[in-house]
Amino acid sequence: MKIKKSLAFVAVIAAAAAWSSVAFAQPMQSTSSVYFDESGNMVGQSILFCSGNPLSLHGGNVHTPYHVDTSVPCSLCSQKSGNVGSCPTPDYIVPKTVIVAYTLPTVLNITQACISMDICDVRPWEVPATGWTYTAGVQ
Repeated sequence: MKIKKSLAFVAVIAAAAAWSSVAFAQPMQSTSSVYFDESGNMVGQSILFCSGNPLSLHGGNVHTPYHVDTSVPCSLCSQKSGNVGSCPTPDYIVPKTVIVAYTLPTVLNITQACISMDICDVRPWEVPATGWTYTAGVQ
């Protein structure tokens, strides 16, 4: 009986050690999703960075159907492959932007969202002066 308890204890310790040593791959692209309400007001954001701690943040309301998603390749991709041309390039759907997807309320078009909120042509970053509290992790 004592041996079984000792083996169980060792198994628990080994499992905990294995879990804590799990490595998470850095993303190949940095992404940002900015969320809007029905009136076209920016209400939240989620961000995945190329590197850093934390790797991802979210703030405000990120549970609305209206959003603008942007993406840019990380430099890590070219470092790993040794060839920038072999890195996956996001499929940009709006010319002269880094937008990969969007769904907006009828009161807001993509040009208005890009111009008024300056979220469409730069590397994903925290939208300034929102008052949102950003929390680490994806939600």
